Amino acid sequence: MKGQTPKGVRDLLPEEMAKQARVIGKIRQIFEAQGYQRIATPTFELYDVLKIGLTPKLQEKTFKFLDKSGRLMALRPDMTTPIARVVATQMKNVKGPIRLYYSDNVYRQQKLEAGQDNQFYQLGVELIGASGKNADEEIIKICRKALEIVGLKDVRIDVTNVSKIKSMPLAKQEALASQNYVKFGRLPKKDELVEVDIDYYTGMVFECYVPQLGYPLGVGGRYDNLLGKYGKKMPAVGFALGLGRILLALDLQKKNN
Repeated sequence: MKGQTPKGVRDLLPEEMAKQARVIGKIRQIFEAQGYQRIATPTFELYDVLKIGLTPKLQEKTFKFLDKSGRLMALRPDMTTPIARVVATQMKNVKGPIRLYYSDNVYRQQKLEAGQDNQFYQLGVELIGASGKNADEEIIKICRKALEIVGLKDVRIDVTNVSKIKSMPLAKQEALASQNYVKFGRLPKKDELVEVDIDYYTGMVFECYVPQLGYPLGVGGRYDNLLGKYGKKMPAVGFALGLGRILLALDLQKKNN
């Protein structure tokens, strides 16, 4: 037991930290070059506040604990929900559109998959206060640039609308959500967005792929209802990239060349 870490978390030695730092630095440069400013939120929050913006799926995956006074706390399972809280309460008088980016760990009790543990690093942007096609296109372009700047080739971004997914029979939705594309050795079809939380998004949604990895490197889309749950209704669109999967994709690409 000595030196053992819990399942789903791991130590990062200097060599891996250096590799991560290089990739993180390049992606942050892309975000900042497009006018996005970094924001940070607490690692843990009051669960009753956090759950206001969480979908049922994310609530199930949230790590919860009691503090000394008996209040129920939670480790953040994503970054978008806390950012929505901050903008709706502390930045509600800031003239939009508001461009923010994040680069931090999130925590989920989930099935361990390629490049994604219970603690994993996300990088992403949120464009808040802008609606319409131009805002959606801006987000998709930044996402592609971020993946390409780190050296990934043949990036594919599959775009659809959440209404299309919701119109599918429930059995097909559940089948897509449980699909293991690495096991079957294929990428999902363009109408098979496997990690999109349909209770979260309100319009355009997308996932990012490369040929060597059957899991999405990132997920994004429009979520116009989230900020309203914290008292300030504003349109919003963004995406999140998983650092672990990006690094895995880079390693596989190097091996295949």
